[in-house]
Amino acid sequence: MSSSQPAAPQSLRRVYPDLCALNRPLDDQDQMRIRLEADAVSLILSHVRAHALCM
Repeated sequence: MSSSQPAAPQSLRRVYPDLCALNRPLDDQDQMRIRLEADAVSLILSHVRAHALCM
């Protein structure tokens, strides 16, 4: 763990998204499945920013 990142508390769940998941919000949103996956990725990232999840 780098010194710039604080250690994650034991109570937080750690998520490991792959690059395909992280790029999903940039994909074409015309298909409902892609739109829902993009929304899910955005929600997960918002939980990470709020320190409810840890990457």
